[in-house]
Amino acid sequence: NNQSKPDEDSLKLLFERLDLNYEEIKEKREHNVFEGLVKKELSQSKGDVLNEINSIIISNAYTSIELDLLVSYSSLLDKNYDETRFILSKQEVNLSLFNNYEMIFYIYLFCRYLHETNQNLRAYSQVKVLNSINLNNEFFKAVIFDISIDIAFEMGEYDQVVRFFYLLNQNEYNFYFNKKITLHKLQTLVANAKFNLSENLEEFDKIKKNLGKDDNTNTIYNYYLALAYYKNGLFKKSLEILKDILDYPRALALFAYLTKKTASGEYYH
Repeated sequence: NNQSKPDEDSLKLLFERLDLNYEEIKEKREHNVFEGLVKKELSQSKGDVLNEINSIIISNAYTSIELDLLVSYSSLLDKNYDETRFILSKQEVNLSLFNNYEMIFYIYLFCRYLHETNQNLRAYSQVKVLNSINLNNEFFKAVIFDISIDIAFEMGEYDQVVRFFYLLNQNEYNFYFNKKITLHKLQTLVANAKFNLSENLEEFDKIKKNLGKDDNTNTIYNYYLALAYYKNGLFKKSLEILKDILDYPRALALFAYLTKKTASGEYYH
């Protein structure tokens, strides 16, 4: 429970009595397991992360608290939200026993769970907690900035979107987020759309030229472009873009909203 630190000779005797390989477990624990897994998620496939978690769970190298956090991470990756919620809720009684990294990872997982289940008001309050923690790990700072951008955007806290995007770009580990930097750039353009639409549209065009042919990426791009027009009251222009991407749930929701408003004449432009 992190209340005492036995010397190495005592640890070796303890591990021997428990029939555990001290040197093997020591080697595995030289690196932060949570950091390693998140890096793997960002740079490799979800399957690689799940396989790594499974091998960790059977290694006998980690505490029950760490294992519960890893299982909840695995459930989150599998989008098994009921199990994720159950495990995270169960851990609430152990919060006083968490070390700093366990606490950060717990709140981070909780933020992701809330965000992915559209509970963004609660997620935003947790983001504030994450950003208030005194943290000397630059990689986890970048992870926190990344999720903070997404949640602040959903909450309409656009000044915070711009702030967190700046902090992520200044972080030495921002290269891990290359796949999301374009998304975050689009979010900042929407955040700034009301200040200078023509300049932001030029930035949209620059991004468009580098997107490639990935359908999902182009759909998300068009959604944010439509959102930029919407933020400036150009609803018909927004509708023209949205009508071609209605298989994207957020685009469909915005399209339905704007169709209703323009049909009623309330926001007719």
